[in-house]
Amino acid sequence: MSYDPEIHQRRSIRLPGYDYSQAGPYFVTLVTYDRICLFGKIKESHMALNLAGLCVQTGLQSLSNLFPLSLNEMVVMPNHLHFILTITQTDHTLSKPTKVNKSHARTLGAIIQNFKSTTTRKINAQTGNKGFPIWQRNYYEHIVRDQNDYERIADYIRCNPQNWENDELIV
Repeated sequence: MSYDPEIHQRRSIRLPGYDYSQAGPYFVTLVTYDRICLFGKIKESHMALNLAGLCVQTGLQSLSNLFPLSLNEMVVMPNHLHFILTITQTDHTLSKPTKVNKSHARTLGAIIQNFKSTTTRKINAQTGNKGFPIWQRNYYEHIVRDQNDYERIADYIRCNPQNWENDELIV
């Protein structure tokens, strides 16, 4: 079967015209390739991370070393992760240089791309599976609109391990 742009075109879930380098909080969900449980197991309603899961957690926590952001909430699940990150500076407010110097490299998409490629390389190096896909293409994002929206999402993230049995991302 050959590529047909009418059939194979991906619909963007991004908000048209929105500047995704804009300072503010974003809720993000990333899913593993084919929803394979790679990052550990749920035990008694708590997530028990394996080495790949620890790599993902460490990778998330280290994003603030590369980008002007803070990580507010996060949970690594067996086959996906949820987090809220807040971009803290824009090109207009950036006061100190970062390791990433291009303005387009401060977008949410660039942050996610960096995270996915870095964690994929590290996990594949750990397992010796060069070229094994870790992440599903694309990601879900939601621009956090206000404090009530933030609290609702943060509660969802915190309770995710307890709700694993009912999760739609279970294969």
